Amino acid sequence: MSKTAHTALVSAAAKSAGVSEAQAKSTIEAYLSSVQGELVAGNDVAMGSFATIKSEVRAARTGRNPSTGATIQIPEKRVASFKASTALKNALAGS
Repeated sequence: MSKTAHTALVSAAAKSAGVSEAQAKSTIEAYLSSVQGELVAGNDVAMGSFATIKSEVRAARTGRNPSTGATIQIPEKRVASFKASTALKNALAGS
């Protein structure tokens, strides 16, 4: 399994859309900034037939310090949760 770099995705998007890499990069960064803003505001972001990203609160819990074994309190925090759409799941499964 390999990792695709941001620059490679920008290049592929520019080629697919028939625009310059600078335009593609600007558009992608604006889109991601908008998604981040919605998640920070506590809103879910539905990305059509790709996925839904939700802003969720992970409850406070008790944990253990792995090096000392001492019990610690882990505070609640907001996290982003990604749920793939059925279309994406099917594409990954090859159907």
